Amino acid sequence: MSSATGRRTPLYLPIRFVPDVPAARKRTRWVADAVGLPLTDQVRLATAVSELARCLLAEYGGGALDFILEPEGTPALLVVTVTAGLAFGAGGAAVSENASCPQGVEATLQLARRLVDDLVALPDASDGPAVALKVRLPQSSLDPAGALARLARDLAAQEPDDPLQEIERQNQELMRLLDELNERSDALARLNEELEQTNCGMVALQAELEDANAVMTKIAATDHLTGIANRRDFSKSLGKAVALGRRHGYSLAVASFDLDGLKEVNDSAGHEAGDVVITGFATLLSSLCREEDLPARLGGDEFSALLPGTDESGARAFAERVRTAVRTCPELKQAGVTVSGGVAAWAPDELPADVLRRADDALYAAKQSGGDIVTGGDSAKSIVD
Repeated sequence: MSSATGRRTPLYLPIRFVPDVPAARKRTRWVADAVGLPLTDQVRLATAVSELARCLLAEYGGGALDFILEPEGTPALLVVTVTAGLAFGAGGAAVSENASCPQGVEATLQLARRLVDDLVALPDASDGPAVALKVRLPQSSLDPAGALARLARDLAAQEPDDPLQEIERQNQELMRLLDELNERSDALARLNEELEQTNCGMVALQAELEDANAVMTKIAATDHLTGIANRRDFSKSLGKAVALGRRHGYSLAVASFDLDGLKEVNDSAGHEAGDVVITGFATLLSSLCREEDLPARLGGDEFSALLPGTDESGARAFAERVRTAVRTCPELKQAGVTVSGGVAAWAPDELPADVLRRADDALYAAKQSGGDIVTGGDSAKSIVD
């Protein structure tokens, strides 16, 4: 690689460039096409210029392109000067101003030598060291100097090579990207709002489902005719009461009831009249229970009441109040029914089914004795015996 000597030719098209390698490549193609270079040579020259520009930008962040035409001689030469803060040491090795050379510089120079006719290191100019790429123009090129001058005028009219304009262009691109970001943020906010509405709908649906489950649970635990607990719920509650009694030493008792004379009501007045009697007794039984007690219809005209915290004497007193209330209830008295009762207090070694069975045995004993009485404990055993 030799140093350039002799007089310098005029500059037809000087171009300053900020860090924009694609612009350097594009403008090199414009000039090469204007002066008549074949397409293959256009690509080779543009590639070499853009790679040199990329290397300079990596080290120094900017530079300049000068397109010079040397019409003297045959064929004419197009000289592309790439100027930046590079200096070239002895033997053509590229070094930076601080005498340190990045690995990519020499490889870039070798690539440029393979792509263009000639590559020359120029003496230091005021702007800094430079590299000149010389390409021979084809013999058929007509007035390349005029073509280059016209291109310079067109570029000056269409896109003045002003760094401030490049900064403005980049600012406009940044504003466009910010607008796009705002649009996407708005879209994300709308999606979040839709998601929030969906979540609210899911919460409302969950609440409705819980309400429906509560209704279904109540229906499953309620006697359909009387509205009090059914056998299933009574057995479940009795099991829980027995478990608490074992754990904490609580007492509890069961009072079982059966309506006397209901069959005669059904036979004489029909089952609808019998249902009225059953419903009336369920209402009366519930009114005599405490808040913690549980009245239940076990089936037909069989009823029971779970009495937590009550011993056998307390259960007998409760059953007697029920029996007396039936005899004085106008509707039940008019129907000609009475009630029999049997009571049993839970013993600590008993299962839930055992205490219910003993209350039923006491009720059976009351029925066997003629009805309209309450039995329990020893009195029930003596009657059965």
